[in-house]
Amino acid sequence: MEMAKSTHWVVRGELDFTKLITLQGRRYRLVRTRDFTSSDGKCIEVLVWSGTCSVCSRKFTFETNRAKFYPTATCELHRGQAKSWRQA
Repeated sequence: MEMAKSTHWVVRGELDFTKLITLQGRRYRLVRTRDFTSSDGKCIEVLVWSGTCSVCSRKFTFETNRAKFYPTATCELHRGQAKSWRQA
């Protein structure tokens, strides 16, 4: 699995559930996938990631698709309260 960035992060290649990735100074691991069917009937693969909240250090999960991976630094409780990765 490879992470690439143009205007946003993209997941390319074969998925790897054992690899720990680091983006913007934060670590994430792919834990599972699930199928999602949109309102127009399109079926996509959703990637479920685990991370550690940069505010409270709790583990949390979040979902992305392959085309737009947005690194999330905090759990739902602390969303939007993360310090910049450059300040860490």
